[in-house]
Amino acid sequence: MNLPRRILVVSFSYHPLLNPRAFRWTALAEGLSQRHIGVDVVTSWTPGMPRIERRNGVTIHRAGWRWLEDMRDALRRRRTNPGEALKPGRKDHSIRTWLRRLLQAVNVYAWRKLHWPDSTCLWYFAAARTARALSRNQNYDAIVSVSPSFTAVLVGHSALTANPSCRWFLDLGDPFSFLVEAPPNNGRLYSRLNQWTEKAAFNRASGISVTNAATARTYAALFPESAHKIRIIPPLLSTTRPVSGERAFPENAVIRLVYVGTLYKRIREPGFLLSLFAAALKDGTIHGIELHFFGDISGCAQSFGPYEELLGTSLHLHGLVGREEIARVINEAAVLINIGNDTVFQLPSKVVEYASSGKPILNIVRSNQDSSAAFFATYPDRLNFLDCGEPTPEQCKSFIDFISRPRHAVPESVLHAWIAPYTLPNVIDDYLNMMDL
Repeated sequence: MNLPRRILVVSFSYHPLLNPRAFRWTALAEGLSQRHIGVDVVTSWTPGMPRIERRNGVTIHRAGWRWLEDMRDALRRRRTNPGEALKPGRKDHSIRTWLRRLLQAVNVYAWRKLHWPDSTCLWYFAAARTARALSRNQNYDAIVSVSPSFTAVLVGHSALTANPSCRWFLDLGDPFSFLVEAPPNNGRLYSRLNQWTEKAAFNRASGISVTNAATARTYAALFPESAHKIRIIPPLLSTTRPVSGERAFPENAVIRLVYVGTLYKRIREPGFLLSLFAAALKDGTIHGIELHFFGDISGCAQSFGPYEELLGTSLHLHGLVGREEIARVINEAAVLINIGNDTVFQLPSKVVEYASSGKPILNIVRSNQDSSAAFFATYPDRLNFLDCGEPTPEQCKSFIDFISRPRHAVPESVLHAWIAPYTLPNVIDDYLNMMDL
C-alpha cells in the first residue's frame, strides 16, 4: 500500500467539541499519527483553547473569529443543561436572556434562510486562510475535508488551490445536496447551487467516503461520472471506557432506560418514546423505571412540554456530557434506546457503541428502510418498533415486557464478531485503502 506521509484534515468539529464528527476524527487523526503519518488539523476555535496545539501526535490549528465563536460557545453551554429551560414556572427577564432570544429570532427568521452552504459558513474565511498557508508550506500527500459541515469542503478546495498536486478526499457524514429532511440551507434559494457545488467537488476529489449504502447508491446515481470514487466507511467504535470506581447512577434496583444523542425536529423526534414511557408508568406493572436523555435535545424541547411533571423524578434531561460519562451511562443502563432518523441516508454513529455494550436495545424507526433497522437486524437482544404516531396497546405491552424481562449477557464472541468492522484499526485501514486509489 502506498501510504501518505502527511495529511491535512479540515473539520469544523474536533476536540474538545462534543459531537459525532469531533469524536470520530479526533480518534482517526490520533490513530493515523500512531502509524507514523504526520497529521495537521484545521478546525474551529473554541474559547479557552489554544490557537495551535500539539495533542497526541496531532497538530491542531484552530481558526475563527473571537466574537462569533464566543456566541457559539454560549449556545453550546446553554445546551449542556436543557432541562432547566423546561421546568415549569421558570422566568428570566435578564438582559442576557433577552439578547439571547433576539439572537435566536434573527437566527430562525433571517440567518437560516440566507446562509450558504450551511450555518458555519463564516468560519470559511479564517479556516481557508489557515489551510492555504499550511498547504503552501507543508508537503502534504492528502487533504481530507470532513462534512458536516460542508463549509469544510470549500475550505479543503481552497487548500488544494495552494497545492494542486495534492490528492483531495471528501468524508461525508451526511449528504449535502439531496438531504431534504434536515437541509443545510434554504433549498428554494440554493438547490441548484448545492448540486453544482457538490458535483464539482466530486469531480475534483480523488475519493469520497460515506457511512451507508443508501447514500452511496444515491450519490452514484446523481453523479455517475464519480461513482467509482465512492467508498462506504462505517461508523467508528469509541475506545473510551468507563473510569473504574465511578458511577453515573446510584446502585439500586431502578430500571434505567437511556437515550444518547441529539434530537432533531422532523427527522429524530422523541414523541413516540415518551408516549411509550408514560404508558408504562400508568400501567404500574413495573415499579421503579426512569428514562434518561443524554445529548442536545433543544431541537425537540417542545416534545417534553406535556411531561413536565415527570422531570427530575422519572424523566431526566442531562444535556451534553463528556465521553467518559457517556461510557459510564451506557455501561450502567438497563436498556439502551435508539431513535432512528426519518431518512435512509443517515446512520447514527452511536449504534456501534450500543451494540458493543451487549445491552438490550430498543430501536424505534419511522420506516422499515431505516438504516438502523438494517444495522440491528441480527443483534441478539433488540426490539424494533415502527413509530406510527401513537403507540398501540400491543406495542405498549411489548415495551413493558421487553424492559422488564430477565436477561443473559450477549456472549463476548458474538460481540467481537459484531463490532470488528467498526474498530479503529479497521476503519483507519478503510481510509488508507481509499487514499491508495
